[in-house]
Amino acid sequence: MKFLSVMDPLSALNLPKDTTIGFMSAAVARGHEVWMCEPRHLSLRGDEAFAHATRVSIPTPDDVRPHAAEGAALSSFDCVWMRKDPPVDQGYLHTTYLLDFAHTWVVNPPAQLRAMNEKLYALRFLAHTPATQLSARPDEILEWLHAAGEPLIVKPLDGFGGLGVFLLSPGDRNARATLELLTDHGRRWAVVQRFLPAARVGDQRVLVIDGEVVGSVLRTPRDDDHRGNIHAGGRVSVVELTADERALCDSVAARLKADGVFFAGLDLIGGHITEINITSPTGIRELKALAGVDAGARFVEAVERGAAEGRGAGAR
Repeated sequence: MKFLSVMDPLSALNLPKDTTIGFMSAAVARGHEVWMCEPRHLSLRGDEAFAHATRVSIPTPDDVRPHAAEGAALSSFDCVWMRKDPPVDQGYLHTTYLLDFAHTWVVNPPAQLRAMNEKLYALRFLAHTPATQLSARPDEILEWLHAAGEPLIVKPLDGFGGLGVFLLSPGDRNARATLELLTDHGRRWAVVQRFLPAARVGDQRVLVIDGEVVGSVLRTPRDDDHRGNIHAGGRVSVVELTADERALCDSVAARLKADGVFFAGLDLIGGHITEINITSPTGIRELKALAGVDAGARFVEAVERGAAEGRGAGAR
């Protein structure tokens, strides 16, 4: 088969750790053609999307060798993988508009990427999320903080990788200034969540492929930080999901598939869902290294099945 990955430039990636490279490597190992392009290499002619794309060779999982770029219609690919990292800014949204005209199967679908905010989609499972509120008003958030009488997590609605995630406590003299910065003086929304003490143990990144839970890794914060994100220096290990956690994740995975989401990363703290990542989830390289679970191969196998079933055939 022939696959296209719409992604960040290779120079911006940590190749041994990057999930997109893991997918591409697994596809090449299974004999498929793999191409890549950046969002800026997409174009539209009438109702047909094209890419100035580069075919790649991957002799080893961490060695990506680009060939000469060529123009190709996105409809010539069996599947297009939207793997551009957040933030979901104007450029990201414009990319999804072009992908609406791919006339082939896009993973994850552009309409879902637009509709399912990663911070708010989790609230569809409200019984299993920490108490969550949303506001762009620093004074309102401060009222919530004082009323709670305990620490709260505040983070940008469109944040990623742990950037801009703050742990605020009542009486913190930096709280107002932090919220003014986070909300841009009332111009941007912030997500406010109850702090879960289990976060010190870590948060589970649970990977879901085509409605199935394939594995999870535990990300534990550094001693001098409250964030477990890998990009923020979190330590990664493997801890099995409890029976209750597995049942919850299986239920969420089924809902994700019903909503058209093919690949997702659930963030789980103490049995609570804090986020559901669908833009560019990570974690497959750590899962393979620590638990021997090859989620990259599982992803490609699922794409093979979906393409053979004709998913996206009605996209035109």
